[in-house]
Amino acid sequence: MKNVKKPQILIYWGDILRKARLSRNLTQKEIADVLHISRQTYSSFETGRSHPTPELIAILSNIYDINLFDLVLKYMPDEYVAEQHEFKYSIPSSPNITTKKPSKIRRKPDIIFPDKIDLDE
Repeated sequence: MKNVKKPQILIYWGDILRKARLSRNLTQKEIADVLHISRQTYSSFETGRSHPTPELIAILSNIYDINLFDLVLKYMPDEYVAEQHEFKYSIPSSPNITTKKPSKIRRKPDIIFPDKIDLDE
């Protein structure tokens, strides 16, 4: 059996993190110190060379006083978000799981790059 690589959605955190940091007049070094990482590591998040872990995203959300996950969802294509909501609400809330098959899943975009990021919305 051939190993088929599935497309993966990558979130470009760079602009989101940079705008959040600059809006609070903080330096990369100040944020890196709080996260216990090097300034270079934090810089790699802002330049897109690497991605923060979910734990770091949670800490950054708290530091910047914004919900980074909601902000990311805001810049995802509407049909992708709608599909996720459709799936979420199709899951039974009781322990009795039905055998209903999920609706047809569309192919998702490989990479998402927000064109414009507005932290004030």
